[in-house]
Amino acid sequence: MRSRTRVRVAVVVALVVGAVLAHQAQRHSDVPRRVAQGGLAGRVTPDPRLLRVAAMGQPTLLADLMWTRAVLNFAELSDRATEQDGLWVRSMVESTAALDPTWRTVYFYGGSLLRVMDDSAGSNQIFEAGAAALPDDPYFPFSRAMNAYLYDNDVQTARIWMERAASLPGAPPWYRAAAGGMLRKSGDRGAALRYLAEQMETIEDEGARAALEYRYNSLLHDQLSEELTDSLHAWEREHGQRVEDLTGMSGRLPPDPFGEGWVLGPDHVVRSAQAEKTAERTARVVERHWLTEQ
Repeated sequence: MRSRTRVRVAVVVALVVGAVLAHQAQRHSDVPRRVAQGGLAGRVTPDPRLLRVAAMGQPTLLADLMWTRAVLNFAELSDRATEQDGLWVRSMVESTAALDPTWRTVYFYGGSLLRVMDDSAGSNQIFEAGAAALPDDPYFPFSRAMNAYLYDNDVQTARIWMERAASLPGAPPWYRAAAGGMLRKSGDRGAALRYLAEQMETIEDEGARAALEYRYNSLLHDQLSEELTDSLHAWEREHGQRVEDLTGMSGRLPPDPFGEGWVLGPDHVVRSAQAEKTAERTARVVERHWLTEQ
């Protein structure tokens, strides 16, 4: 029994090492072919229905190899992925899950990889598949809820999945607080910020982490912007005086998540200087569109 186990381990190691070496050897030739042929040169989209037959009784081994291939390619594609690249990564993740349905890593990281590649639908599918395959794990319905809230602007769906996550044994206590927050108002930024912070700790790819960090800073900015604007308006009502700029408040303002400092916009909303530039550009585009339509 032990000898057979050692043989299997040796075969797995040899195949994985071989796949990695082959991948590295072809990287330089793959890049120009991928650019010339739309991003999918050298890749075949797997069919999950045929994979178990192709695995010849070793579905777990094939799942390991496919997952390795998907992760290695994601590292190359994450900062310049085309829509076809995203679909290929989705098919690889789905196929790996079909071969090894209870492998938590595939759902845990696969859903996040697809989200980083702007494949929200694929990410939702993987997290839902994880919730179905591992029904006692609260992480997957919670992640599905965060997708709906953060990326799909669908608070109703987010609340349904959040309540499901919070009801499972072993769910962190703050899941219940997050579910309560979504019942009281349109979402819960505190839960979303905590979720994104945990994601940044687990994702090793620099491009993926940078995308999560930008989302985190944007969400934190929106929360602070609302709080500062509400406080400013409350002070104006109490003192009967309109504030024209933030010069006298600079020492009492929290750090701007984008690092450029806070400004008071023409609409009397407190924003980061970076966010104000974006708001100005958006206003100009809307105005130009309105003028050309007249």
